[in-house]
Amino acid sequence: MKAAVVGTAGALAGLLGVPILLLIVLGGGASGVAAATVAAAVCQSLETPSPTPTATASTGLDGTQTDAAGQIVAAASTRGVGEQGAAIALDVALARTRLRASLSGVGSGVGVFAMTPTASTSAEELTDTYASANVFFDLLEKVAGWQFLSPAAAASAALPEETPGSYTTAWPQAQQLAAALADATTDPASNGPSCDPTGSGLTSTEADQILAFAGAQVGDAYVLGANGPDAWDCSSLVQASFAQVGVHLPRVASDQYEWFRDHAVIIPGPVTPGELQPGDVLFSHGSDPDLTDDGQLIGHVEIYAGGGVAINAKGSKWGVVRSTYPPNGWGFVTWVGRLPAPPTSAPSPSASTTTP
Repeated sequence: MKAAVVGTAGALAGLLGVPILLLIVLGGGASGVAAATVAAAVCQSLETPSPTPTATASTGLDGTQTDAAGQIVAAASTRGVGEQGAAIALDVALARTRLRASLSGVGSGVGVFAMTPTASTSAEELTDTYASANVFFDLLEKVAGWQFLSPAAAASAALPEETPGSYTTAWPQAQQLAAALADATTDPASNGPSCDPTGSGLTSTEADQILAFAGAQVGDAYVLGANGPDAWDCSSLVQASFAQVGVHLPRVASDQYEWFRDHAVIIPGPVTPGELQPGDVLFSHGSDPDLTDDGQLIGHVEIYAGGGVAINAKGSKWGVVRSTYPPNGWGFVTWVGRLPAPPTSAPSPSASTTTP
């Protein structure tokens, strides 16, 4: 029977700096670990979270607004546009709708950016904050040298402002919000202790085998639906890599998430490198996510290799690559899949014990 799963709110709690790391463990572990065995080892901070202020308190926004901001920052991390790019996107969203999709009323604008649907971007896509943030970053990255322009100029070049001066007015709050969310994901005092007392169910040798196979495919092409040996998509690479140690994962990223949820350990993101172990499986929205049966959007999967590096079949433009992310660049991770460690057996009574 499945245990309760923390959904989007749980993932957002991590993004906003809630000082706990939830481990969701379900019965029937791949290595025969009972759910209770692993769950009993969850850090005590689950029971006594510290009162660290969240981005909501420090920026004067409510939960709905901060939720939207978190999605924008997560998209910025995925795109590699840094805190400056995240702040510019937040500046636009604050100026146009105050980070409330319900206020989209600028012409035919949709979502927190109040963008107009086109032949290539549907209203449904623009209503999804994470997806619409990626649409905005597409526009921003078309602006030559946007990193060297003033924030208001870069924002206006990407998406012209509706009210003159609104981007300049919103910039201080956008900058504060971007910094608050970045601190929440990288500052150990905000993110709480690195909490996985169970460790990984992979031995170092098994992790090395998985990573050696995945690493050997670096340079291969990305082809959606391909299963090797010279072309892969994100989930087939993960499936084939784990097969090297006898772990048989499903074929599709969303099904792999459900496999880890049902048979192993799922840790909500975002995370920091210090919370990851070689061989961990990193799930994210991707560009075309599937909806899982518990309401998660999963479209991409990678394997953590250690040292801030993940191996993944990134896309047709890149193929199979080693992606190196900065310490604050893991906001894209929505869930981490990990095999549970074998249970620790209780010591048996010593044969030498005698009764006086």
